Amino acid sequence: MKRSTALPRRLLLGGLALPSLDARAQAVWPERPIRWVVNFPPGGAADTLSRTLGEQIGTRLGQPIVIENRPGAGGLVGSDLLAKAHGDAHMVMISSAASHGIGPVLYPNMPYDALADFTHIALIGTFASVLAVNPGVPAQTLAEFIAFARGRPGGLSYGSGGNGTMNHLVGQCWPVPRASN
Repeated sequence: MKRSTALPRRLLLGGLALPSLDARAQAVWPERPIRWVVNFPPGGAADTLSRTLGEQIGTRLGQPIVIENRPGAGGLVGSDLLAKAHGDAHMVMISSAASHGIGPVLYPNMPYDALADFTHIALIGTFASVLAVNPGVPAQTLAEFIAFARGRPGGLSYGSGGNGTMNHLVGQCWPVPRASN
């Protein structure tokens, strides 16, 4: 389906997405259970939100919604699966900044087009990034933590959802010196 205008980027950060649909007439929807792809592992924010919404939406539509976790590559694995579902209106997912905003910038050979291969239908939520440290770290504020980290170049580590995710990039952008190789 050709798009005459591009959707605003903010809709790509946490919106419900469908594979691009043909313009052909569709039967009454949904005709069968809906497959909801979650492009991150079970237990995270995208999974929890998908399961909560899936149960409520499935009840209202009168069809079950089956949640399928397809994590990997910062959300690209699940997104690629949906992109290749060409016109299957019974597949949905929550897109993310990683799979639809960051990935296309970081990876020159994306397996899908984040705009053309999806129909983004609604912004359903945003997720905050939170800095949490071990209680043994003597820092109570961000400024204190930055000062603590600057005193230990290469001595701290952090966890994220994987390369290309928002938390990965935030961790890479701290104004803290890195250990040189």
